[in-house]
Amino acid sequence: MIALAIAFFAATAGDALPTLDWKQICAGGGAKDAYACAYHELAGAERRLARTYKNTLVMVPDSDEWDNRKTKAQLIMAQKAWLAFRDANCDFQGGQEGGASNWVDVMSTDCKIDETKKRIDYLQHYFTALSSR
Repeated sequence: MIALAIAFFAATAGDALPTLDWKQICAGGGAKDAYACAYHELAGAERRLARTYKNTLVMVPDSDEWDNRKTKAQLIMAQKAWLAFRDANCDFQGGQEGGASNWVDVMSTDCKIDETKKRIDYLQHYFTALSSR
């Protein structure tokens, strides 16, 4: 955690923020450091997901005369449901891993990272399909 604090203060001292090597910073820590690192990685994945979702949503039509499941409203509903499922399912999976609660949090967050990356891939493929029409 000390290395993380040093990197943060060093990064905020200059005008430009350098890219931090989180893998190196987090390599030697225990559960709390592992959770901080996983949380950082999840935050990045969620930012990428938000961008991908926003870009995809723009491509989805507001209405479809033949099937309302192909509409923007449906994707919005699906995304909300997916987020709720991801969080509940990964919290459950983290609990199944057992161990101290700090490690359960790490396992849960790792699951959320993996599922978020899969969702990004799905939305990117969907965006590509919509773009080719």
